[in-house]
Amino acid sequence: KSAIDTSGAGNVTPEITATSTPRVAAISGAYGISGVANTYDMYFTQTGGAWGVWRSETGGTYAETPAAGWSGATGEVETVLGQVQSYSISRLTGTSWTDGQIAGTTSGRFLSMTEWGRTSGDILGVYGSGNWQAVAMGKIEQTGTLAFSSALTGNLYRVVSGTVHSREYQQPNWNVLSSWFEPLRYETHYFVPAEGTYDVTKTIAFESVRSKSGNYINSDDYQYYANGKWVKISKGQGITFAAGSGNTSDITGLDFSDPATSPNFAGTIVADPATPFTSDGNYVYASYSAWATNALTQNGAFTGILGALNNVSLWSSNSGNKMDIILMGSHDPYNGSQIFDTTTSYDGSGAGNGAFLGKLTGVIQDTNTATTYSENPLTGLIIGLYVDPEGNAGVLKGNFTGASYTGINLWESTDQAGAATLYRYSTQVSGLSASDLLTDGYIFWGNIGANINSTFNGTFGGNGKIYSPIGIMGSTFSIASQPDWGIFTMKIGMADAYENPTSATTWTSSLFGSGMFGQYP
Repeated sequence: KSAIDTSGAGNVTPEITATSTPRVAAISGAYGISGVANTYDMYFTQTGGAWGVWRSETGGTYAETPAAGWSGATGEVETVLGQVQSYSISRLTGTSWTDGQIAGTTSGRFLSMTEWGRTSGDILGVYGSGNWQAVAMGKIEQTGTLAFSSALTGNLYRVVSGTVHSREYQQPNWNVLSSWFEPLRYETHYFVPAEGTYDVTKTIAFESVRSKSGNYINSDDYQYYANGKWVKISKGQGITFAAGSGNTSDITGLDFSDPATSPNFAGTIVADPATPFTSDGNYVYASYSAWATNALTQNGAFTGILGALNNVSLWSSNSGNKMDIILMGSHDPYNGSQIFDTTTSYDGSGAGNGAFLGKLTGVIQDTNTATTYSENPLTGLIIGLYVDPEGNAGVLKGNFTGASYTGINLWESTDQAGAATLYRYSTQVSGLSASDLLTDGYIFWGNIGANINSTFNGTFGGNGKIYSPIGIMGSTFSIASQPDWGIFTMKIGMADAYENPTSATTWTSSLFGSGMFGQYP
């Protein structure tokens, strides 16, 4: 009765909607619990909102008999024509698993691009010989309509051990009087993980091409990143500049026996050179080396929805008055602690609202790599560029805590006010248009750490060390007409090492390298 709105025009008869096709959700829990839930819903919609009830038929297996206080999670991703519509995650809390009977409760949330809500209920079932089945019932409450939402698209990353393979090809020049190597060469350096297969779109690699233009030596260096992108840095006649970028899937890899398979190699490899050797365009295989190290690798997808609540308007928020947000999404299976990195954007200018472009990144701490199910703590940061409805532009910031649920491969921010927030960190300029922010050419993208010329060095309170001599990779973002301010993100992950002899909990470091900050006027 409390869910029915009897105010206003006296509308006390809700519109009833029942589902005939079940929602199918995965179940995973401690003690090797796994299974599937088929859930049917009945919604009641009124002017005051929507509420409903649900019934679920569940079943599965378990590896060992759970204790009475067993725990787990269930969740699903709703898609229509391949597009994500909503996520739902519920925690399962056991109250009994004895004498062949199961009992417990469930509580959780759902998030779509327009609304969010809560679910709760009870579970009753039976078990035996490694199998279980149960029924569950409960209620659904549409808690609120979102102020706005945006999709999150990105990846998981992990530093793993492996080997860097390096090959060099050179142009010798020989005649009866003298011989030398031209200052022209072609090099490849690529990382192969110790486990799994080599995939150039998910690892770090470098490709270097030296060529001659008149009396000048030009250098084109290609940096391949673990996110499946590449950047070309060119040097020539005293100028260093970013000359291009693209998707690494354009090439098949750098683990070739003949560099002619690379679109960036324009020469010819001569296996048995004649005498005298004609160096123009001809190369010989000069050297090969390999060294064991570690490097950042892509480890699958990390996606979701950012839903903004209505406690505070984002455009009037500040560090003391932040907007609450809900984050929920899915990720590929993983083992071991992870880094995640996503991009998100929102354009509300058509409805008289503002717009933003942001990056959401953080870490997942895998607390138990030996089990299928674990509830792993998740911590993240948000940074972005915005233009509000009045044309003011600046920087957004945010942070969040949450959990990743292995077994069902879903994640969410903590269900607590203030656990996930977004706010205006600064206002830099005025007079811009929110409708322009996400148009082509309006945002300048720059590279951090291209070429092997970036370093991270530090200590733990003056003791030990923490360093990465070549592994800094990142991006800068700024409004093209505003080169003096912007945002950046970076990942540090190649040849990483640390020594912490005193078990200190704080550290400091220095960071230096190359980067492009702002578009040249």
